[in-house]
Amino acid sequence: ATGGSHLVLTAGLFGAIGSALSMATGAYLAERSVTEVAAANLAREREEVLAHPEEEKEELSLYYQLKGLTEAEAVVRPAVAASVRRRRRSSGRG
Repeated sequence: ATGGSHLVLTAGLFGAIGSALSMATGAYLAERSVTEVAAANLAREREEVLAHPEEEKEELSLYYQLKGLTEAEAVVRPAVAASVRRRRRSSGRG
C-alpha cells in the first residue's frame, strides 16, 4: 500500500503544479489583453484628436463637467494639459 500512497501524493503534487501554471498563464494573458486594448483605445483617441480636434475638445470639456468642473474650468483644463505635455516633450522629459 506504500507504493500506492506515493503515487497518489506524486499525482496530487503534479496536479497542483499544473493548476498553478494554468492560473498564472491565464492571469498573464488577461493582463496582456487589457494592455493591448488600452493601447488600441489610446491610438484611436489620438487619431480622433488629429482628425477632429474641435469635437475632441468639446468631448473633453463635457467629461470634465461631468466630473464636477465648471464649464469655464472644463474648457481651460485640456489646454493647460496640452501645454504641459508640449513643454515636457520639448525638454525631453515626456
